[in-house]
Amino acid sequence: ARMLFGVGRARGGAQNFRATGVSLRRFKHCRCHGTSPVWIAVTALGPDGVTSASKDHVRPGAQLTLKLADLVTLRGKVRSPGGLAGGYTIHVRGSVSKERRFERTDGSYQLEGLEPGVYEVATAEQGYADRKIEVVAGITADFDLAPWVSVTGKLVAVDDRPVARARLMPYGEAFRGGQITAHTDSQGFFRFPKVPSGETRFDMVAEDGTWLYPVGPDKFDIGTSDTDLGQIKVAGSE
Repeated sequence: ARMLFGVGRARGGAQNFRATGVSLRRFKHCRCHGTSPVWIAVTALGPDGVTSASKDHVRPGAQLTLKLADLVTLRGKVRSPGGLAGGYTIHVRGSVSKERRFERTDGSYQLEGLEPGVYEVATAEQGYADRKIEVVAGITADFDLAPWVSVTGKLVAVDDRPVARARLMPYGEAFRGGQITAHTDSQGFFRFPKVPSGETRFDMVAEDGTWLYPVGPDKFDIGTSDTDLGQIKVAGSE
């Protein structure tokens, strides 16, 4: 273990720390109140360059003990509905967040420099796939892309009146970092041109900002071809 002593302040978005035995690689987040940080997330890189450690919600002036762990590589293959994918981007979210583009005819990928731990890993291009993976040394993870399809439907109130100008957003890992949104027209109809197949929930908000909830099942099965969900009856939040 290495000792890391932190004394920090935030002014104009800058944080300053003193470190012993390690180098500070980056600050991932800083939640600030006025000019004083409420907490800071710190990542330290060992002197050998192949070990790392991180900690979230560090209070300014706190003394930390960070145990450095060997960095690992996540590798595998991406398969599209038509075979191996040739071009794809891998997104990783966890103690380290990374994104890397690959152009390989064999569908392979590898992401180096990850701290061991649980990550949300996703890829989207010719289709979509995501998994929660515990990344350890020597792990491989393959992805089978679900095809993109269009989704249509109609929102109605409990009295069967169309719900006009409501906003719908698919919910889940597939939509982080680039929210897909559709709006109902004057007759309550909506259309998503591009949604991955599979089971999906929707966040729904009325024109006045009221949250809407389905009267009945809140999960919808999106097929592998263009899907019409038909009429969805909704009620507002109490």
